[in-house]
Amino acid sequence: MMRHGCLGMFLAVGVGAGALVPSGAWAAEQVRCEGTATGHFEPGLSFTQPRDTHFMGHHEYTSCESADGSVKVVTLYEDTFLVDALCTVAPSPTTATLVWPDETSSLLSLNGVEMDFDFDKLRHILITAGFVTSGHYAGSRVRYVTVFPLVDQLVGCALPWGLVLQRGTTTLTIEDP
Repeated sequence: MMRHGCLGMFLAVGVGAGALVPSGAWAAEQVRCEGTATGHFEPGLSFTQPRDTHFMGHHEYTSCESADGSVKVVTLYEDTFLVDALCTVAPSPTTATLVWPDETSSLLSLNGVEMDFDFDKLRHILITAGFVTSGHYAGSRVRYVTVFPLVDQLVGCALPWGLVLQRGTTTLTIEDP
């Protein structure tokens, strides 16, 4: 049984999954990738001391499948400045960039981040959704789900210098509009 919700000082602040993507069912997948994600906060996030923080995300998708067989790997970059950031609020970049194997890129416009917890498996889950606004797959919907070990999050947020690094797994999908 999977339980979701808030954990003590954590507040699951974000936009509900239904609000992240406009109405209508997700269509056929064009690309699906699995990989690893790293998030870096400078300075680190804490539970109780709001800080203006620079967030940089780097996702390395090393196992990709595409409808036409062309995509094998892709890299995603996030970079945003968070005002009065705390561990209790998911970083919510408004844009991200995908870099393809041919060194071209696609710009993503993101609608928000939903933050959830799986207490049975001790996981912190971030679901980000939006659209590809330029480059390969322009006009398509994009979603990536990133999972971090919950214990690492709790320990990092409790340290005097805060959570500065998070590592986890991630799945990216690009789907027909």
